[in-house]
Amino acid sequence: MIVDYKSGAAGTIAVQGLISAPKDGYTFMLIQKGIAAEVPHAVKVSYDPFKDIVPIVQLTRQGLVLVGNPGLPARNLAELITYIKANPGKVDYANFGIGMCGQTIGVQFNRLAGLETGTVSYRGSPPALQDVMGGQVPLMFDAPATSLPFIKAGKLRAFAVAYPKRIAALPNVPTFSELGYPDLNEVGWMGLQCSLAPWLAATG
Repeated sequence: MIVDYKSGAAGTIAVQGLISAPKDGYTFMLIQKGIAAEVPHAVKVSYDPFKDIVPIVQLTRQGLVLVGNPGLPARNLAELITYIKANPGKVDYANFGIGMCGQTIGVQFNRLAGLETGTVSYRGSPPALQDVMGGQVPLMFDAPATSLPFIKAGKLRAFAVAYPKRIAALPNVPTFSELGYPDLNEVGWMGLQCSLAPWLAATG
């Protein structure tokens, strides 16, 4: 198996790579929910997510965790909200792609908590997390799979989890629902997809 990592443009570059590959059943894409369900509604794309790519199997279901630079003067979500309100327009979120859940849930959190924050887009989670840890951007909604090692190492602070229940790997981090924000209940998934190939269309 050869892995070809294609970052940027909220996953649309990777989708284009999948679509342009030979339709012989040997090229697949590990895809996040946002690439198929959210990005096409936020930006103009040159593909049809319901016709050009075909779902094969869902591999994981996960929520998002709100992480921040440990240097922030806030130890919990209530203190963080107070800090942001005291500094309107001065606190930004990093996101791993416009239209992806990490960006849209930040907008939703602003609305529900009455906050004014901006957003800074990156080519995926790794460079965004580097800037959060470096202090260039203080906050980010991220998938636990990428942020967990840095949380455990003390390089990121976890404030809350956007998921129906606490994440087993972060048992001491409360959910947004527990903290009074039941609508911040993001359920994401990752799945394996391929482009529509003649053999797949023939077999259904």
